[in-house]
Amino acid sequence: MKKVSFILVIFILLSGNIYAHTIQDKYRWRNDDGSETSATWKADENTAIYYTGTENLRLRFQFYMHESSAYDNYLELYYSVNTGGPWTKITSDGSSNHFVLSESDNFTDQETTTGQLTQNIEHDFVSGKMIESSDTFSFTLVSQSTEYEICIKPTGNAENHTYYFKLFNTTHGDFESYVYPVMAYKLIFVDASASGSNDGTSWANAYTSLQSALDVSISGDQIWVAKGIYKPSKESDNTMDEPRKFTFQLKNGVEIYGGFVGTETSLSQRDFYVNETILSGDINGDDVVTGTGESLSFSNNNENCYHVFYHDNSGVNSSAVLDGLTISGGNANGRANHDYGAGIYNEQCNPTLKNIIFKNNQSATGVLYLYDLSTGASLSNLIFENNDGGYYGALYIEGSTGTSILTNALMINNKGEYGGGLYNSDSPTTINNATFSGNYASSSGGGVYSTSSVLTLNNCIIWNNSAGGEGNEIYHSGSITTLNNCCYKDDDGDIFGSLTIGDGNIASDPLFVDANDGNMTLYGTSPFVDTGDDTYNTLLTDIRGGDFGRKLSKVDGNAGTIDMGAYEYKFGVDPATENKIPTSNNAEATINEDNDKIFTSMDFPFNDLDTDPADELQSVEITTLPSLGTIYLDGNNNNEIDNDEALDAQDEIEVANIAKLKYRPVANKYGTPYTAFTFKVSDGKNYSEDSYTMTINVNPVNDAPENTTVPTITPVGTIRIGGTIGATVGEWNDDDDNNQIEVKRK
Repeated sequence: MKKVSFILVIFILLSGNIYAHTIQDKYRWRNDDGSETSATWKADENTAIYYTGTENLRLRFQFYMHESSAYDNYLELYYSVNTGGPWTKITSDGSSNHFVLSESDNFTDQETTTGQLTQNIEHDFVSGKMIESSDTFSFTLVSQSTEYEICIKPTGNAENHTYYFKLFNTTHGDFESYVYPVMAYKLIFVDASASGSNDGTSWANAYTSLQSALDVSISGDQIWVAKGIYKPSKESDNTMDEPRKFTFQLKNGVEIYGGFVGTETSLSQRDFYVNETILSGDINGDDVVTGTGESLSFSNNNENCYHVFYHDNSGVNSSAVLDGLTISGGNANGRANHDYGAGIYNEQCNPTLKNIIFKNNQSATGVLYLYDLSTGASLSNLIFENNDGGYYGALYIEGSTGTSILTNALMINNKGEYGGGLYNSDSPTTINNATFSGNYASSSGGGVYSTSSVLTLNNCIIWNNSAGGEGNEIYHSGSITTLNNCCYKDDDGDIFGSLTIGDGNIASDPLFVDANDGNMTLYGTSPFVDTGDDTYNTLLTDIRGGDFGRKLSKVDGNAGTIDMGAYEYKFGVDPATENKIPTSNNAEATINEDNDKIFTSMDFPFNDLDTDPADELQSVEITTLPSLGTIYLDGNNNNEIDNDEALDAQDEIEVANIAKLKYRPVANKYGTPYTAFTFKVSDGKNYSEDSYTMTINVNPVNDAPENTTVPTITPVGTIRIGGTIGATVGEWNDDDDNNQIEVKRK
């Protein structure tokens, strides 16, 4: 795929339906990042742009009229892939168009303009309009000039073309002359499940291999990668001799984004937590990873790639971007650099890493390896979970002169010998809003190990890490380690070395929602909600991205003070207080023989201490089945046990379906008690810790006997009172347990 050269075309029309005396002579592309006067420019005047995004762009035109008479003008914006047309009008409908008018958060439709382009000194300037939704707009000029600015964005229909734009005057025809604004547009699509032409030009025709996209990419490109698993297919020198050396490599000016379903038309539509895009070094796809932290163990990974990404003095800089992907399955257990950086190896290279999850990687030395960085690393929204860093931590920084800055980080359940979470040596490093928990170091520094460095921790939580030796939470030696507005555990053995304690530090339980399950969000009652320092973090979201903003008030979710740690408490979404686990009681139900028991929510006692708000029964789990009869969910309410309606142990029934929960005893059987099953109740957050017994009593019901042959009676001698008769009573069925037949005289 070749890069399309920028083209600037000035076309002067001299014939046809021409609106004489009106000249459109200037344009300029602009970012939609500010007001009419403050938004930044993407390029100089009359200069084409090379664009790969799907976010808003603003296109500003200047035109003037040297006619002394006033004329009303009605304009529309069109685009084409050819200056000769055909031209397509840009509206708000993006169903088939490649561009649409787009609403801006930075101005309102029809807002007036000021002179922002180089002014035409021969004509007085009059205000034009800012346009975001009006597909036809008007102006009147009398020997004057004006400027109009229009907000547009590409749709998912945009293709790898050079696009031209043009204003049409619907009243008077073409301008006397005009300049075409030009955009060279290119996105490269990757989707492992695509079945099209495999050329990367659209989601339908996406490359199925990330390496294919990297091979054709050039500076300025964006690569969009749909959910799935992608593996390296060649070595860093482009050979294919040793699969363990297969690796990906970033390119300067190329941005890789993951987290797509494969239908999106905008970066803002992706969700990299839901649509996990995994770059894996597990060649055979058979890794076995068990345990967490100290108990973390790997097997079946001896064939894995040494590094998922490898950059060794290759000149990769911050213009290379990796955003929204998971790095997994690296195993750096080799030699000569192949024992460092199982996830990403960076020596004298500092690509921009954002929204990256490192998990299930194993290395002799560090999972994300940053060495000898002169300008420091730019890192944000990184998660390190269940990684074995070998001698050193999951994040390894050493020998750098530039300050590396990591903002929004979660380091949980990793292990190493020195520094389970972070190992920082001979490097200036600043970490803002990170959470370290559950990490283990077999020697020292369960959460953080810093030596011969200047390490600054701002708005961080360091809690419940452990070490076999010194410094469960933090170990530092020959370093200056400063804590500002941090939560840290400070019991015996937790801190080794003298820390520099700034303002706002607190040594108390952060109140994680569920640390045992890896949920390190904070309850609204945590002492670390709304108690951070806003100046340390300029990112707009917490580590979850999307709608999870920063600097929110716990009271109402409006603007407030930043929290400590990786997560920001979100009012109405994150739990305000620790949930009280519900309880129940043993219960019983009584029915008559040969009848079903139809349950209601009232049959399952529910006790919960939560009062603000009060919890209610949300579901029931059947933990063991009755030994007699059948418990079933009558989905169609036909009182029949249809296929798959009989329940299994551990089946859960939501409260809305409890009215369909029924029990049927064995036919013609009864007893008090008859049988039982056990259950748990849930408040929608937790099930009761104990199971409770539901006893079923079945009352007997007398069944009339039925004969199957006609009885006969044969007198013996004279029939008299007290005499004897012979009788053949025939065969009788009686579903009751009473097998006696009584013959009475009428």
